[in-house]
Amino acid sequence: MRAFSFIAIIIIISTVFYSCGEVNQPTAEELMEGVEEAFGNELHVCRYIYKKSAKEFSRSYLSNELAGIIYYGVKLDHMWELELMSDYAVRLADDESGCEIHIFKVRAKSDVDTVEKLLRRRLDYMKNRSIYIYIPEDYEKNISSAEVYTIGNYVFFLATPDNQKAYGVIKDMIDQ
Repeated sequence: MRAFSFIAIIIIISTVFYSCGEVNQPTAEELMEGVEEAFGNELHVCRYIYKKSAKEFSRSYLSNELAGIIYYGVKLDHMWELELMSDYAVRLADDESGCEIHIFKVRAKSDVDTVEKLLRRRLDYMKNRSIYIYIPEDYEKNISSAEVYTIGNYVFFLATPDNQKAYGVIKDMIDQ
C-alpha cells in the first residue's frame, strides 16, 4: 500500500511540474485578430483570409495549389512546407495595395529556417514585381517596408501600413 501511495504522489507531483512548464501560446488566428483589432479599418484591403482551421474547399481553405501560387508562383499538387506548420493565418489584399500578413506557427524549431525562407521568397516576389502593379502610395507604405520576423516557433511576414505596430501586437500576445 505504501508503494502505491508513493507512486501516486510521484505521478501527481510530476503532473503539476509538467503543467507548470507549459505555456498557452496563442493561435495564428488569435494573433491575426489582435493585429486586425489594432489596425481597425486600415486593413480593409486585405480581404482574403486563409486559416489552418478552415474546412477543405471553404473560402478560407489554403489549398496546396493556391499556396503554390502564393509562395512559388505556380500551382503545386503538394506543398510540403504546409506540413511543417501546426497553425497558420494568412491575409491577402484583393487589389494592388500589397497589404499582406502571413502568420505561421512552426511545429519544430528545426524547421523555422525553412519557413523563413518560404516567406522571404514571397517578400522577394513582391518587391521584385513591377512597381507599376501597385498603387504608388501603398507600395511605399506596405511593400517597401515589408519584413519577415521570427519569435520562437512563430514566423510571420508583415506588409502593413505600420509593421512595427503589427510586430508589437504579435510580440505582446506571444509573450503573455
